[in-house]
Amino acid sequence: MEHTIVTKLENIKSQCDNELIQRVIEDAIENNEDAQSWLEDVRQYGCQSGAVSGLIYHSDTKEFFKEYAVEIGEAFFESAELINIQRVKDSINSFDWFAWFGYEWAVGEVLSKLENYDASEYPDSEEEQG
Repeated sequence: MEHTIVTKLENIKSQCDNELIQRVIEDAIENNEDAQSWLEDVRQYGCQSGAVSGLIYHSDTKEFFKEYAVEIGEAFFESAELINIQRVKDSINSFDWFAWFGYEWAVGEVLSKLENYDASEYPDSEEEQG
């Protein structure tokens, strides 16, 4: 039986130790069967577009950054080595930028895991569905 998007996300989350990625998966699951299109919208339009309701206001981005600072920092330095990340614009608060960066990075990681999803890697879920 083919796994639904929600089942896939739950399986990925169960094997993930990155709290930021887990948070993105939880947000996506809240969108139920629209999770895939929601993730793709966040990847295409970014957090700055308002696609992530919990990261619109500065107070929210600051709180999000503080909660996931370690994960965001690791993602930033990993990405900085791979690509030339531009300096944060002075007109954008750095909490906003880093919160959006971290969330968008995690969305990319989740989408990559979905694109490479192999149900055989999640044997327990096969038993539950059968």
